[in-house]
Amino acid sequence: MSIRNPPPPTYTSLALSSHNVKIYHTSKDNTTADWKYYGHQGVLVFGRESSLEQEYSFRVFVSNDDGDWSTLWMYKFNADNMTYHSEGAPGFHWFIGRTRKYGISFTDDEDAETFSRTVSEYTAPSLHTVDSRSTKQYSRRTLPKFGSLTSGSVFSLHLPSTPPNTRTTTEPSPPKRAGSRIWNAFKKKQ
Repeated sequence: MSIRNPPPPTYTSLALSSHNVKIYHTSKDNTTADWKYYGHQGVLVFGRESSLEQEYSFRVFVSNDDGDWSTLWMYKFNADNMTYHSEGAPGFHWFIGRTRKYGISFTDDEDAETFSRTVSEYTAPSLHTVDSRSTKQYSRRTLPKFGSLTSGSVFSLHLPSTPPNTRTTTEPSPPKRAGSRIWNAFKKKQ
């Protein structure tokens, strides 16, 4: 198993979805709910891009039949310029990018809640005025540590050889065991 287009060695994951998500987009100025499916779905990771305190990203990874993972979609941002919206529909979150609005559709409400809480904790305006030492202490105290993603180890060791199940509204929820294995394997790396 390998990973193409890996995160940089300094990448630190902060949250990982246990089920596939879908990425949507609409024009930046659109005030209606006219979202278009971007054509991307996979495992979503929210993480810190580098040693800079405010540099984060969302990354969507997909797996092929051989169990090789690759980065399908990525959006880097500075926390000072990010407002993450998770109100309204519990499984649909959105944010305004440089050229458009992006939406993330979660198939699992627990994933959606974890991402909302984690992204909000790390991008909350109140954290930006605190010195980096107390910000790190605050983050460690309130959020679980999931370990760092490195180019050769974490994804090749901890993501399953097949993508997580996706769910539509007409299918029953996938067994919790599939998602739990991803999280448990990911947490063991700590």
